[in-house]
Amino acid sequence: MSYAIKTEELSKRFGRVQALNGLNLKVPEGAIYALVGPNGAGKTTTLKLLMNVLRPTSGNCEVLGVASEKLRYCDLAVIGYVSENQDMPDWMTGRYLLSYLRPFYPTWDDGVAYEISSHDLHDLESFVSHVGYLDRGCLCFSEEISFLVERFREVEVTLGATPRMPVDWPKNWICRESSSAVVRFIETRFDSESTPTEINRRFVGSRNVSFTPMSLRAIFTAVARSSSGTA
Repeated sequence: MSYAIKTEELSKRFGRVQALNGLNLKVPEGAIYALVGPNGAGKTTTLKLLMNVLRPTSGNCEVLGVASEKLRYCDLAVIGYVSENQDMPDWMTGRYLLSYLRPFYPTWDDGVAYEISSHDLHDLESFVSHVGYLDRGCLCFSEEISFLVERFREVEVTLGATPRMPVDWPKNWICRESSSAVVRFIETRFDSESTPTEINRRFVGSRNVSFTPMSLRAIFTAVARSSSGTA
């Protein structure tokens, strides 16, 4: 398989701060990849390393098969990069900005430009094909979005008259909340057969169990809230 982006044990330190720690990332050619995570997770650092704006402390990275430190003008002409610190002229509208940028890219596609400039997190599910989650410089997961959405479920367990709570909780059950009658948590490894069986085994005498699919925003929020930061 060919990769548009590939990193191997990519790390970056700023003094005593480990901004990125052994990142191994592969983005297939043709994929629309969303790299998400909380502030300070390492997203901006990753992009700057890929674009050779920063040099890595260790490891390596490449874009379109070219090592980042060897990117040339002809390579940059087919790469679109917008820095979060990039200042735009206040008088320039979004439409004018796109017109201004068009001559810099010989292969500019107006349809693609519109597509990527008109989406936000709430509709990523219909737009991106792959997603990765960074937290504290580490890649927690990277996978096709269809697999990610399929394996996350909100679970609600209605307890019986004499409730028995599990002695130990699986690591894939995160964001646990409970009351005298109901337990709620997020299952990060949902399986239509094994998950109900495991819940019934751990919650003996439960009256009802429901599973609700989750949006991308809800998934990212749950992962950010979980103490482990992993899923």
